[in-house]
Amino acid sequence: MNKWRGFTLIEVVVALAILSVSLAIILRIVSSSAKITHVSEHYYQAIDIAETQLALLIAEESGAATRSGRVGDTFYWKGMVKAYRLPLDSPLFIKQQGFDADYDAFIYSVDVSWGDRKKRHYRLSTVRIGGEL
Repeated sequence: MNKWRGFTLIEVVVALAILSVSLAIILRIVSSSAKITHVSEHYYQAIDIAETQLALLIAEESGAATRSGRVGDTFYWKGMVKAYRLPLDSPLFIKQQGFDADYDAFIYSVDVSWGDRKKRHYRLSTVRIGGEL
């Protein structure tokens, strides 16, 4: 009768195979999570850039314009202000007691793009109602 009890070589090889497959799956999950986090971080940075540039365009009130620039080596932005003439049947076209007053709408838009292999893009727009451009 054998007093020494232990694992056979087959049992050790099977255990190592299960361990290596498990570690490979965990590594894949962690690396894909890191990639998603990196992409999300770039989207949040693009949103921040777009909001900042849109606020600057609105604050300048310089009329129809196009501006562009870079933020670091990663992001490129382009901001535009365009006049938009409202149609006569628009609810924003005001007619009261014989006084005709129409208001122009200005469309403010900022596009942010980044990425080398796979281009990513974020656009933020708003409309401002005001007088003549």
